[in-house]
Amino acid sequence: MCETCGCSATQTSGKDAETVDVLGRLLDANDRTAAHNRDHFDSHGVVAFNLMSSPGAGKTALLEATIDALKADFRMGVIEGDLETDSDARRIRARGVPAVQITTGGACHLDARMVHDALHHLDLSQIELL
Repeated sequence: MCETCGCSATQTSGKDAETVDVLGRLLDANDRTAAHNRDHFDSHGVVAFNLMSSPGAGKTALLEATIDALKADFRMGVIEGDLETDSDARRIRARGVPAVQITTGGACHLDARMVHDALHHLDLSQIELL
């Protein structure tokens, strides 16, 4: 279990030295991929925001209100993470904004690889705010 949030994304063996080593390598790989993602954003002039909160907190409603307020001034896109459904991404697309759904299964967070894979489904040259 992920000690931070309790999701099933990380499994540990109980051996502290091995756990730290394995988690350290995983985090290093995630950091490298995150830097690569930032390079993608920078090379296309995309400003990327990370919006996180618990389920039902109003993240998608905030995105919808933001889209409505800024759509005349900015080209936007959304990478949407959800445990099981694509309903939030459909809500975003209904407002005319491209949205890529990442279904995480048991994980309650997105890692850099998930975001990187989603980036290949968006035309970053057409997005200013992600």
